[in-house]
Order: sequence, then C-alpha cells, then structure tokens
Amino acid sequence: MHFIHRVAGLLMAALCLCACQSGRLDIGQAIINPQEFSIQALDTISIRVSTVLSPDSFVTSAQSSADTAFLVGRWADSNTGTLTTRGYGNVDYASNPLASTSNLTLDSLVFELGYAYAYGDTTTAFSVEVHQLQTALNRSKVYYNTSSVPYDSKALFARTVTPGPGTPVTTSAGTPLSRAYRQIRFRMNTTVAQSFFTALTDGSIVDNVTMDEFWKGFVVLTPASGNTMAGFSTNNLTGLRLYYHAVDNNTDVVVRSSSIHFPLQTTHFTQFISDRSGTPLAALQTRSDAVSSNLTGRSSSLVPGMGLRTRIEFPYINQFELPTGYAGVNSAQLVLEPIRQTLRDNLVPPDLAIFEANAQNELLSVVPIGAIGNVAQNNAAGYFYDPAQPELTDSYTFDITQYATNLIRGRLPNRPIIITNTSTDLRTLARRVTIGDQQRSSDRIRLRLFLTSAQ
Repeated sequence: MHFIHRVAGLLMAALCLCACQSGRLDIGQAIINPQEFSIQALDTISIRVSTVLSPDSFVTSAQSSADTAFLVGRWADSNTGTLTTRGYGNVDYASNPLASTSNLTLDSLVFELGYAYAYGDTTTAFSVEVHQLQTALNRSKVYYNTSSVPYDSKALFARTVTPGPGTPVTTSAGTPLSRAYRQIRFRMNTTVAQSFFTALTDGSIVDNVTMDEFWKGFVVLTPASGNTMAGFSTNNLTGLRLYYHAVDNNTDVVVRSSSIHFPLQTTHFTQFISDRSGTPLAALQTRSDAVSSNLTGRSSSLVPGMGLRTRIEFPYINQFELPTGYAGVNSAQLVLEPIRQTLRDNLVPPDLAIFEANAQNELLSVVPIGAIGNVAQNNAAGYFYDPAQPELTDSYTFDITQYATNLIRGRLPNRPIIITNTSTDLRTLARRVTIGDQQRSSDRIRLRLFLTSAQ
C-alpha cells in the first residue's frame, strides 16, 4: 500500500507541474472554437484494488433449467483457495402401469446423470461419485448454497470420465435439444433393483412420499483434485431408469420391452463449500475486511459462489487538475482487463456490474452510467474480446463519464466501488473473473479520461 501511495503522489506531482487551472473543468469552452478541439487520453488516475467478502447466502434449490439443476466440481488456486460444489436431489415418482399389469419381469435399474457442459481441465480424468442420502430432502423447503444433508460415506457408484463436447440428443417427444449433452450411467445392484421393482408392482410406492421413504435421495460429488466443473441437468437424461419386459404366459416369449424414467427434477440444490485457508484471502472474515491486490499477485478475483467481489477506489481523484490547454473531460471509461490465457479458461466470463458501497462493503446504489448519469440505465458491462488480434485482447468497459466528473469536482462523496456479477444462474456462480490491478504491465485496470484540448 505504501508503494501505491508513493506512485500516486508522484503522478499527482507530475500533473500539478503541468497544470494551470482547477475548479470548473469546462472553463474556456465558450471562447474556444469547437472545430479546434481534439481529444487526448489520460489513464494515470490512481486506483486501489482489493478483494472483499460478500457473506450472504443464496438460494440454489430454485435453480432449474434445461442446462443446469446442480453443479458438481472443484476449482482451486493459490490466491482464492478451493471451491467445491455438490449436487443433492430427490427422486420423483412417475406414473406407471407396473401395479396393474401382470407377467412383468425386471431387466435392470440404471442411475443416469446427464450433463450439459463442463469446463476447466476437461481433457483430464474427472471422478464422479453418487452417495445415498440418510434423510430425504424436504420438498417444501428452500435450500441454500450453505445447506447440506447427511449422506452415506460409502459411494453407491463411482465412475471416472473425461469431460468433453457432448453429443446432440432429443427429448422423449423426438425434439432436438438446443445443447449437446453427455451422460454417465451406473447400473444398480440386482438385489436393490429387484426390491425397487417389487415395491412398485405391489403398490408400496405410489407417490413422492413413498418414493422418498424408499430412496431418500442422492448426492453427486467429485473426489477429483483437478479444476473441473460440470453442470448436470434435470431433463430426461438424469434420474433412475427402470427397464422391464412383459412375457406371454403361454409361450414365455417377450412381447414388450419398456422403461420408466424417474427424474431428479422437483427437489434439488447445490452446496458451495469455500476453503480460503492458507491463502491471502484467509484474512477475509467479515464483510468489512479487504485484502489488497498487492497480496494476491497484483490482481483481484470475482467468484460469486465463494462470495468474492472486487473493490476499487480512486483515492486522489478529487485532487485532479486539468493540464494546461485542456478544456474539460469529454468522456471517462473504467476499463477492466481480465487475466486469461485462452478463451476456454473457465468459460466465457459473466457480465459485471458496478455499485457504490460504504466502508462495510455493502452495496448502496448503482453507479450512474453514461454522459448524463442515467441511473435507470443498466449498469452492467459485457465481456469483449477482439478476434482480430493475434494474442487474447479482452476487456470490460464502463462509461462513467458523469460519475467521474462529479467525483473530480467534489460534487459526490468519494465512496468505494464494488464490482460484482449480474447473474445468480448456476452457470455463472462458480465462474471467476480475475482482474489485474493498475501496477501490472498487461491485463490491468484503468480509468481512461478523454480530455478535450484546444490545438
């Protein structure tokens, strides 16, 4: 921090040496011919960057889409620690003819997991385990990222796969799904499968209540040590699938083979487990704590699933003076350059938004966007990369012209700004955006002031 202060002091001294006016930034505009204006860029405004904690929990039992019902995986790095996710779900009852039909014979019972996407180390082995819950999920309860349910320590199934591009599949009606899926299938023990089949045929299982009494539910997790996340869906590719056939009493010939799908669709949630021990961010214990970017490799990470956000401050912006010959601030852009190696690094970064905050890092209000500071306007910025460049060139850009101008003029209190994500979808909660601070030679944060000058 002392280094940052010294750099900021040197920058301010340099500006003061070449400045000849202060106060109103539009002085001289009335007497300068607009045709003589030119625009010059300046990005030396000092910026402090740190990582802060948002300890609020969030609902994950309401997450359900064609893409994701629960998230399973692990992600770790030396700055943020380890994020582990587990998916919990109850098996839903599905209407079937088993109790009213005779001469039926069980073929097999298969536990199916269909996943819509995986990211991270998708070319290396990814282990998946399925454990049975000791207590069924409450179908009327709301579950959060911090929720957990006891489960058997011994796995029912374990499988190691290599995640990769999925293959297109169709729904039961034959309609192509918009996303390519892959499926992991586990065959149930014959004794357990027969017990379940018998409970269906003798009428012991007739609804969700009796289904929960039999199965209680499952948790899907990974013991893998690599950085991989997989989003599992609740469509017709995930659940229990029972295969059976009917035979002719007279000839013992199979006359019909069928299957019944019991989905994990109604009740499910994802548990997020964060472990920051042994990292610089272990110092984050309360909402008001902050860890400077100079302790985390000149960067700050946004990881919604770990409650991590980025805080930025402009400590000396209200001391800024226009250099000689400049008539005013034409535009102000806050540019964030994420630290990424390839476009497949942790998938496409999510949209980000900026908010004013207090000393406790609580969000107060949106930062006004644009030249007139339209508060009602969306304060989010999308991820952009330039495909024409030989090296990865990417950024987020916020137009904070009116807001920065008011800070310079002292018309607004100089509060911290919090950068966070805009979505609570499971696809984005585990993603991370790592932003370089101002001292990096590349992939850094800048406040770019475009000054109107008179030639």
